[in-house]
Amino acid sequence: MKHPAIHEAIFQLFYDIGACLYKSGELDNITLPTMELRAMRAVKTAGQASPAEIASVLKRDRAQVTRLISELTEKGMLVSKPNP
Repeated sequence: MKHPAIHEAIFQLFYDIGACLYKSGELDNITLPTMELRAMRAVKTAGQASPAEIASVLKRDRAQVTRLISELTEKGMLVSKPNP
């Protein structure tokens, strides 16, 4: 990532817009939490990444990210592979 601060600023802008839309009832049918979106973005950016690497990007606890990845895997949004 060339400019991570810019990416985070853009993400924050989208998050704020989403919060406003959610409060107004415009996003009542959206069921994907923000942290799941951030995790999927981190995985896409990093390619094959371990939970520790994703936790570092998201600035979250590794156990929390591991649970998040498990939930996304169960929903069929991510595919988990053993680390060679």
